[in-house]
Amino acid sequence: MVFRFELVRTIRADRGKVLSYFTRVEDLPRLHPTYVKAVNVISREGNRILFEQEVQMKGRRLRSKNQMMVFPDQGRIEVQTLEGDGRGSKVTMMCMEVSGGTLLRLLGELRLGPLEFLFKGVARSLAEKTLDEDVRNIEAIKG
Repeated sequence: MVFRFELVRTIRADRGKVLSYFTRVEDLPRLHPTYVKAVNVISREGNRILFEQEVQMKGRRLRSKNQMMVFPDQGRIEVQTLEGDGRGSKVTMMCMEVSGGTLLRLLGELRLGPLEFLFKGVARSLAEKTLDEDVRNIEAIKG
């Protein structure tokens, strides 16, 4: 079963700054320490970033191997879970320049598998909390 969600936020920053922020996956443990426990970037080639991630949800450690594809000219980032917990999940971030900043639309398709009964209720609230932290972090960046 797939759990889908959509979140929309306006960020007081230009699209380039927003895209740059989200492509620094190695910063995730520092930016979201209660949720993201470790990130290991395996490779960066062109518009593709391959990385392993360990997160904690409801006291459980979840591990995955993910691929991020960055399309700066389209203002779009796609993250797919290739292996591990959540395999087959996909999150798409679309950034559109608007007056005063960037409109960010986040579309998630989470495949929680046998863990769905445990995490479905918290997945959306955790995504909202994390995105709100990201908005504050981006807006605090000088320059």
